[in-house]
Amino acid sequence: MGSELTSQRTESDLVEDRSGGFTLIELMVVVAVLSVLAVGAGLVASRSAKPAATTDLQRFEHHIQTARAQAMQGRQLHGLFVTPRGFQPTVETVDGWDKTQHETRWRGGITLRLGTPRQGSKTPHIVVLPDGRVSPFTLSFATDGRRRIVCRSDGNAGMSCDQG
Repeated sequence: MGSELTSQRTESDLVEDRSGGFTLIELMVVVAVLSVLAVGAGLVASRSAKPAATTDLQRFEHHIQTARAQAMQGRQLHGLFVTPRGFQPTVETVDGWDKTQHETRWRGGITLRLGTPRQGSKTPHIVVLPDGRVSPFTLSFATDGRRRIVCRSDGNAGMSCDQG
């Protein structure tokens, strides 16, 4: 009688041994998370590559142009409150100046000089009239070196900027 070879399977034999390696789903999730992190890091790096003065100038120009367009279209006074921290767009209502819009923070240093004095502390530093005129001002943006970007408005024309 010789030896017999028999094969009997138990339920424990049917369960796979998963102690080594990762599943395809787990690897796909990790790749997706790393992709999102890489995109976020790229956006942050590209945003911080611009000098603070350039970014501040672009955002300020955009808000001045928007305020002029809205003032002329709506036939209503618009303005900007300017502080060393940032600037805040506003519109005149029957109850006074509405400061419900959020403040945009400066990334660098600025200096504001007004061509005409403000009409009280509740009046914006820069006022845009319904005919498109803007109260005269000079706004200087500090660059990384000793240079500054200086923007001026005489009140009648738009804003012009140069590096000084």
